[in-house]
Amino acid sequence: MSDEHKKAVVKTLLGALQASPVAKAVDSKAFIMAVHNSFDAMYANGTIDLDPLWAQLSPQGIDPDVAALFFKFEADLSKIPLKVKAPRALANLPPDQRRKLAGGRPASVAAPAAATPALSDVESQILVMLSTALRACPAGARISTGQLQAVVSSNYKSLFDGQTFKFDPVLEWLLAQPNVNEFDVYPGIVKFNHLLQERGLRMIEPRLKLSSAERAKSLAQAEPEHAKRPASTTTAPSQPNQVAAPTKPDAKKDRKIALLISFIAISLVCGALAFVMRPARPFDIVPLKGVFPIASGELVNGKLFGVLDEPAWKALPPEKKAEAVKALEALLRQSGQLKAGVTIRNGARKWVVFDVKGEKLSVEE
Repeated sequence: MSDEHKKAVVKTLLGALQASPVAKAVDSKAFIMAVHNSFDAMYANGTIDLDPLWAQLSPQGIDPDVAALFFKFEADLSKIPLKVKAPRALANLPPDQRRKLAGGRPASVAAPAAATPALSDVESQILVMLSTALRACPAGARISTGQLQAVVSSNYKSLFDGQTFKFDPVLEWLLAQPNVNEFDVYPGIVKFNHLLQERGLRMIEPRLKLSSAERAKSLAQAEPEHAKRPASTTTAPSQPNQVAAPTKPDAKKDRKIALLISFIAISLVCGALAFVMRPARPFDIVPLKGVFPIASGELVNGKLFGVLDEPAWKALPPEKKAEAVKALEALLRQSGQLKAGVTIRNGARKWVVFDVKGEKLSVEE
């Protein structure tokens, strides 16, 4: 969908909201942000699915005013024109009840504005990130985005403390859905954790029964383009361009070359100083520890620097070490960290696992 078309959708939804009694309880700016954040989960193949938006505005059930607002959404969006998929809570209602709700709440029994919860920016972002991550995993087609967001919204305070998200209750709900299993959901969990980390948040990894090999296989199958990428596509680091020797004496040219060399030398010194004084921040290693023995980690300018859990590493037989590295590689590739750079050392600061050409992890002992 083009940006202009997307703006038309947002403008249409906002116009319907502002003309509704619900407008008193929902901040317009928060609503616009919620629509923008939810857009990827709402729009697909020329159809707008209102289920994600419904989960945020009416998580506790069917509110007459909110229901009337969504019927208005359907009518107005159809004029753009767009195909509109009604929220499941409304689509499954008998026609007579739909007609009754379309009129909203009678004025004599109007509920106070506080009855409809205002949207929270953080909560909206959490819901969108979770929906986006799980929709992209193999089990995504079997998960109802609206039901998922309703479950998370109704249990939001117990799931998220403002900094940490507890995924175990969500996993329990997911596994209760038809034909949904840990293997197909795992890539979505990894993706969600990565999205949280990008915003300085963290996730408590759920208790999974998957082995390291199963986790690696799950990630590889969810990202076939990575698993099937031929080795020839891996590009080697570019070598510094060599300056061709001058064929004739040229004082001006030699001077330029000398200045260039001086500039490069100064840049290298500055770069070394910047590395020593580099800004660092903690890295959540909990998901990594599920597949690889890592003791700690930090992000430095986007690159992960970790320290190996040596006793655990040394206790692994050679085939288990190879399996662990393969699982770690798949996990880091899925989250996008592999491309950003990874270096894992032992306590003696010797390279143990390091990023080669941005594509492949190698082990050196």
